[in-house]
Amino acid sequence: MCTQNSIRRILDGERIPTINLTVDAYLLVETETLLPCGGYDLEKVQGDITLRFSSGSEPFNPLGGGPSEETNPGEVVYSDSKSVLTRKWNFRDADSTKITSSTRNVVLFSEAAMTQIPTEAVSSFTEKLKLYLEKFCGGDIRTLIASVEQGSLSWEIA
Repeated sequence: MCTQNSIRRILDGERIPTINLTVDAYLLVETETLLPCGGYDLEKVQGDITLRFSSGSEPFNPLGGGPSEETNPGEVVYSDSKSVLTRKWNFRDADSTKITSSTRNVVLFSEAAMTQIPTEAVSSFTEKLKLYLEKFCGGDIRTLIASVEQGSLSWEIA
């Protein structure tokens, strides 16, 4: 599920499906802020998660099953040491690391993929999501915002 699909459903008079508390929380914030979010069950992730450009022709197994796909050269993907976790930034999630009702450790990513989106928008997204997760899911919630401006990288940990 992504922001575009959620907005399309709302405009078509449909309901956004209920998946589980964690996914529902980030879908709600996506819809409110129009920023994308991708989430992974950390127990299913192999090694570190990396945001990178695909070399192309990498296999990808989409959320919900269906035929395997291949990435395009230069496409932005999140990956672990074993496979591609999302395609086209956070537009398409992989089935292998999906968050389920039995998931206990998650990592969620959102990004401002265009320079016109201010860092404050991502900060607002993060705060709303943290509020919903604390209210409906509980647990230990930490946030980190990485900002790249004029060639320098800075980190804000909350």
